[in-house]
Amino acid sequence: MASLQSAKPNIATIAKADEETLVAALTILITDVADFFNVGKNFNASQIQSTVYLMIECYPYFKIDDFVICFNTGKKGHYGKRYDSMDGNILLDWLNMYDDKRSADIEALRASEKKTQELELVKLHAGTDKKPFELPQEIKDFINRPPDNRRKEIKPPADIENPIKEILVDKAKRDIERWDRQFNNLYYKYKKLSVCNGGRRFLKVGGVCLGLQEYLQYKMKNK
Repeated sequence: MASLQSAKPNIATIAKADEETLVAALTILITDVADFFNVGKNFNASQIQSTVYLMIECYPYFKIDDFVICFNTGKKGHYGKRYDSMDGNILLDWLNMYDDKRSADIEALRASEKKTQELELVKLHAGTDKKPFELPQEIKDFINRPPDNRRKEIKPPADIENPIKEILVDKAKRDIERWDRQFNNLYYKYKKLSVCNGGRRFLKVGGVCLGLQEYLQYKMKNK
């Protein structure tokens, strides 16, 4: 599972940039497996090279970490005991079994992300059928300003003149900046639930499209 979330490139990307280095790295991994088992019928140099190129051809979407995890798993005997021989066919069998588990892990990860997404959207949608909350005009004007201008208006504590009104207004502006970023994150993260209509961005939640204004109204009302 760790390799799935890694930002490292897959071997197809590495091969395009430096195939010689990739071949050398995979050769080292196979040699390490061969040395670990130390059986009578083992790899020769030609077999190692052939196996490396088959690995690159069959598993271009793997990362180096995938091969490391697979081979370490094989060393532990999880793919079956090997006592008398070690060759390319055996390693490819290991990789095939590892790939099956890797695919299952990907599906589990996607299901988990989908569940998290649905929970976030349920929270977002909660209460949207209630009476609309009207934002103060000063806050409406603030929302409609360009982001850079909004940031310039947020005062540091030392500049606050009115200890009550200014603090409340300034806090509201800071909250709006945070919620604006949150809306953008949800919009760009979940493409299937994002809607763009007439240049405006919406999140589609249970058949209801929430624009930025509706989202901010909900957050202001329920904070």
